[in-house]
Amino acid sequence: MTTAKELKIILRNKLKEHKAQLTKPNLKKYELAILRPNTQKAQLQTMINQLMGIEQVMTSSLSAYKLLKVGIDDNKIINKVLSFRAIPFNSFKEGLIQVKRIYSQLKPDDDVVLVCHVSERIKKRYLLISSSANFPKSGISYHHLNNLKGFKSRFDYYYYQAFGYDQNGKGNLYIYPQNLRPKKFMHFLKDGPYNCVLKQIKEYYKDNDKKIKMIDALNNKYYNDGITFEDLDKIATSLRISIKIKNKCGDMIYQNINGHEKIFEYNLIHNNHVEEFKNIFGDMKKKNIVYIDDINDEMEKNKDKIIIYKRDCNNEINYFFDAETLYKKKELKEIDNGSHYINSTYDLYRNEFENDNNLTENYITDDNKVLFDFVNNSCHHVNEIFFTENNLKQINYMSQLDISISHLDDNITDDEINDIKEISKNEKYIDLSGYYCYDKNKAYCNYINLKSYNVAQFPACGKFSLYKCDNLTDDELKHILYNKVGFLQIDNIIYNNISINKINYFINGYIYPINVLLWAYENNIIKYDVKTLCINNFKQKINMSSEFIENKIYNKLFGSYVIKSNKKTLNIKYNNVDELQDLMFYSSKIRRYTDKELFLEFDLACMSNKAHISSYIYGYNMITIMDKLKQINFNDIVGIKVDCIILKKRYDIFNLSTDFKDWKIEKKDIKEIYEHYDFINNKDIFNNKDLYNSSHHKIYYEKINYIMGGAGVGKTSRFYKKFDNTDDERLSSMAFGFPNNNLRCSFEDTGNIKKYTYHTALNICVSNPLNRVNYLKNICDLVIDEATMVNHVDYVKILKEAEKEKINIFFVGDFNLKNKKLYQLEPATDESFIYKAIKGYEIYLTQNYRQNGDNKFLKYLESIRGKNHEEIIKSLNIFKKISFNEMINNYTIDDTILSSVNVFCNDVNNKLFDKMDVLKCKYNTTTSKYAKNQTVILNKDVYDASKQSLNFCSTIHLIQGLTLKNKIYINPNNLFIENLLYVAFSRAINIDQIYIIEN
Repeated sequence: MTTAKELKIILRNKLKEHKAQLTKPNLKKYELAILRPNTQKAQLQTMINQLMGIEQVMTSSLSAYKLLKVGIDDNKIINKVLSFRAIPFNSFKEGLIQVKRIYSQLKPDDDVVLVCHVSERIKKRYLLISSSANFPKSGISYHHLNNLKGFKSRFDYYYYQAFGYDQNGKGNLYIYPQNLRPKKFMHFLKDGPYNCVLKQIKEYYKDNDKKIKMIDALNNKYYNDGITFEDLDKIATSLRISIKIKNKCGDMIYQNINGHEKIFEYNLIHNNHVEEFKNIFGDMKKKNIVYIDDINDEMEKNKDKIIIYKRDCNNEINYFFDAETLYKKKELKEIDNGSHYINSTYDLYRNEFENDNNLTENYITDDNKVLFDFVNNSCHHVNEIFFTENNLKQINYMSQLDISISHLDDNITDDEINDIKEISKNEKYIDLSGYYCYDKNKAYCNYINLKSYNVAQFPACGKFSLYKCDNLTDDELKHILYNKVGFLQIDNIIYNNISINKINYFINGYIYPINVLLWAYENNIIKYDVKTLCINNFKQKINMSSEFIENKIYNKLFGSYVIKSNKKTLNIKYNNVDELQDLMFYSSKIRRYTDKELFLEFDLACMSNKAHISSYIYGYNMITIMDKLKQINFNDIVGIKVDCIILKKRYDIFNLSTDFKDWKIEKKDIKEIYEHYDFINNKDIFNNKDLYNSSHHKIYYEKINYIMGGAGVGKTSRFYKKFDNTDDERLSSMAFGFPNNNLRCSFEDTGNIKKYTYHTALNICVSNPLNRVNYLKNICDLVIDEATMVNHVDYVKILKEAEKEKINIFFVGDFNLKNKKLYQLEPATDESFIYKAIKGYEIYLTQNYRQNGDNKFLKYLESIRGKNHEEIIKSLNIFKKISFNEMINNYTIDDTILSSVNVFCNDVNNKLFDKMDVLKCKYNTTTSKYAKNQTVILNKDVYDASKQSLNFCSTIHLIQGLTLKNKIYINPNNLFIENLLYVAFSRAINIDQIYIIEN
């Protein structure tokens, strides 16, 4: 039997054949890993076999990687070796030096993945250090300083996970190039006692002797050699069937659709084997849940199926599933309540936290990308800053470097040592052991003790109105800070506190949550101009349970809330290189691969997160820090971190205890510092040029608003039109709600603004919650037009649903809450809402825009507004008169005839039916295309009296809210409710349009 030593000799000789071809490594896309240094004979044998002609190599052999140390030539056979170099480290410091050493070979656009595989200490877990870390240019944030800080901080964290405080942990750094190319595999489908393709077809046609005979003949023909995709074409044609095949990633790799009704679908399980199609990527809620003792053992038992699995933050397999079943850890059975989405204690705590605080539906989406980016840019991740100008004690870094280098392996060269020194020459260390390091206990949980929290709270939804802003008054700013929730973009900042000025947290053009700006206002920290408003009226408080705090769920949770990704990552096994390359050929889901494992990315319907919640959390944390800084002399400050203030001397302003609302003094020692980065991460400056302007009213709008005024004053149109010489009152995120479908359909085209009946928009008539439709998903404001027709019962329902949907409501109509009077048509049933209306923001409009060119007519309308019919009829001599027959003769299809009663309307409609070539009709019921009472023009040959009614003459109540531009013929008789004539007259633009019908 060949020994491991003999295998190494064989391998060495094999590599010598290619030595002349080796060049410096191309580190374009690699995977960097820490692995155990022990040699595995099986791995060596695999490496030799694969070098002989198979595509991929994995090894952790110390001898093997040294032979490959010189590099890889991408054009030669040696590029098939997946593992080409490993660098040992014998301590934490050496590990950091080696990371720098590897980094020194990278180019700025290289893409590197850091993975930690540690020994028995943590049960051979894989810990993800950094996934596809892109290295930006200089001038970036703390975590990517010099394009290396991200590596170092993650190495630091996961080294601690593996070795704790033991600074002498040993391991190796490995680099894996990911250089396989997609390659289509030639499939010969045949595995099984009966051909795997034909087996399903035979089962379906088991009662059809003719088909069975044909299928058996095909099985005999293809049994030994298998069925190719070309053969499938012939089989589908001969059997008059259609065939589809999908691979493990769910990609269609073959289909033959001949128009035949029967389609046979398959999953490709192995390179040459298919099984009946099962949708593994189907609805997770419909899968059966099975709880198991050992995830890995159960996966091994199911290895012949297609299984998808998910790794957790520690890179352990969290759960896996096939087409029918979701397999979860046994211990989850007691905590997950049978839910498919709770697969860890973290998931449990997150679910409880979000349910307890009504956060499940409180998110923002990139449906409105401008708003989404604006809110996300308000999340300021605090890094750290040290003030070297305050005469801090520094340590010469080179001496530390020299100590670490002295322990490196013998293979390190003088050139490499010089390279390491070169990239490290600008780094400094500071000794913190002589300073006072005040550390905030559980910083992200402290907001409940802040005074500003009782006012600012948190956003209760992810809906915000976004406006650009000029010349905001002090009173308007104060109203926003104390009454609104949201975010402001600020500029022209003037600092009133030197310590807070030095940390450079407030930056011109940046966006900040209102809670921070409220604190700054109350403490006179800064003065500024507001460039952009992003506000709403819905606030809420957020509570954390003791378990949530003790288990530090908040750290990961609030970090996850700001992730901007519409991708979901899952894992799947592959069997060999041929299968891997074939999957790569068809699938765009593969993000990367390792030995036998693929990392797949799936697109989600849209990108969403809870950045508005995290922004407030980060803001409250900064309030805690800055509230102390404002009391500290800048010359005493050594440095600031996210939850720590480091001072030269003791200050008595810190309450010291282990309670989470207090502070503690921590002992610090040596800290590497960086002088050329920002305290908060850099942001792009938001450009608001395409936004609507803000206005005084927009700032003061409340949850309930009443917009009142006579006909033609722009009560409705002000929300979507900009009038000359007036403030811009257009709403940025709105929809219209109408009392009936006729008004909805008759309303002028307003572009992209949504239009519903208010019953539909707010699901008022939907009793079953499962049947509710979220029509107002991203809408902040709902304008209820012609609100005089809303009764009190509907009013109460509207307010209830608006609070549930977090929508501001605008009741718009010709009414007056002060004198409790209606000037247009009242509700058909029940009394009007105005008699019991809840207090809200009220606007009374008087400037007329509809009859603006006809002062005589305008004064007349003002004189009859609110008058009874008897008084109005006495003043009709202002209008032209016309006889009934003359009206019939002069009528054109664009004219309007109005009456209060249907008897008159029927008489007119019958006479005009005979005269007109085309018909003006209204639909009797709502159809898929038209609403009930919606007016349409039809040819006589398509008119159907069972579906449409003639509508040459309309009742007055159907035209409330409309503006009419042609002749209007009005029957002034049989007026049975008040305000009918005022509604009819006020539809006109000028007095010459109106004709009073006599006799």
